[in-house]
Amino acid sequence: MSTRPLSLPAAATLAIAGAGLLASGADARAASHFGGPDGGGYVFRDSLEIGGPAALWVDSTSLVPQATFGDDSHVAVTLPAPFTFYGVSYDSIEVDSNGYVVFGSTTSRPTPETLPTSVQAPALYPWWQDWDPTGSAAIAWGQSGSDFVVSWDGVPYSGGGSGLYQFQLWLRSNGSVLFVYKTVAASDTPDNGALATIGIEKGGGGPFLQYHGGTADPPLLAGLVIEFRPCVDADADGDGVTECGGDCQDARADVAPGAEDAFGDDVDQNCDGADGVNTEPDPSDDDTAPGDDDTAGEPGCEEAESVCDDGVDNDCDGRIDALDGQCVQACGWKPAEDAGGEAQAAALPVAALAFGLFRRLRPR
Repeated sequence: MSTRPLSLPAAATLAIAGAGLLASGADARAASHFGGPDGGGYVFRDSLEIGGPAALWVDSTSLVPQATFGDDSHVAVTLPAPFTFYGVSYDSIEVDSNGYVVFGSTTSRPTPETLPTSVQAPALYPWWQDWDPTGSAAIAWGQSGSDFVVSWDGVPYSGGGSGLYQFQLWLRSNGSVLFVYKTVAASDTPDNGALATIGIEKGGGGPFLQYHGGTADPPLLAGLVIEFRPCVDADADGDGVTECGGDCQDARADVAPGAEDAFGDDVDQNCDGADGVNTEPDPSDDDTAPGDDDTAGEPGCEEAESVCDDGVDNDCDGRIDALDGQCVQACGWKPAEDAGGEAQAAALPVAALAFGLFRRLRPR
């Protein structure tokens, strides 16, 4: 069985390489790409974060396909080795056609809910949405080295959508959980995970971490990886705060809860989910809106809307064009298709991107 790095389209590659340049103050996870710890001691970190998880993908042909999956169905699977989740060891899971896994038994739920849910069993939601694998879609699972992988490969929306989506869940031998996304956009609406619930929960209304929970969150990107794992109760950077204490980047001594958060450097120094607040007025535009970069003659964040394909972060949320959820939703941006017909994120014009990044980073 071969495991290989996930090949990323140009826009996704830029997002990962420029993680520090694409922070967003719209919500906590988009700003720092880090969340937690929850009440059970779990944290998440995505591949847009410096030091985040590497992009991996295992071909579903190397796994065991389950061709008998129907719409709104689930199958019990015995794990090759016990897996510990929220301190409890499990030797089996139930894989659901609607993009999630449960440690225990449950009925299939096609409609995603905000976490925590009323379900009693612990659960992992890599992409909880109403999928219908009836037909040619492959839901498969098996081992990749010492890890166990569940793959939803080529699943369409329930109701007959034409788009085929690809994502995987990895139970790693080190106790962490990975959600991996390969094809996240197609000709269907909504796409890019607009209606998805993504996260983990202990069950019974207990601890949970929600990464994505509706249209207000930024869209998913091809090549994105999200890691969930127990936090490390050690102070690696010597700033007096551990990861379990809420240090969102325990490799940087200048980042910790309570630290002074400078505006405009695209770093969430105080781990509050935003890149500072600019309160200095600019006489040229007479605007003191939070996040406004105070460029002469330009409106503040509270007034501006994203404009597609201009290479400018118009709404000051740190995301440009196709990487901005507001642009995707309001402007109707859709991904291009490659020569093989596989939908992937469109590459943005290099000159426009360079201009947009220069605008964010220029001296103030």
